[in-house]
Amino acid sequence: MASLTIYLDDETLKAVENAAREQGRSVSSWAGRLLFEAAKPLESWPEAYFDTIESFSESTIEEPDEIAVPLDVINLDSTS
Repeated sequence: MASLTIYLDDETLKAVENAAREQGRSVSSWAGRLLFEAAKPLESWPEAYFDTIESFSESTIEEPDEIAVPLDVINLDSTS
């Protein structure tokens, strides 16, 4: 089994130790489980994805009536 060394500030370490203790796990087991879950490819849409997308339709963003500058006039070449 491989090992991994990470550096944490004291506050983060204390929070990690508390979280591991609450789950009855060692810090190594707790962190390993979280890393394993985080590294897995998504097999489904993230939680609340569709609720978030649906909320876009309630947005107050409005499409402008016209573009202020014709796009063919914009010069993206910064050398001139």
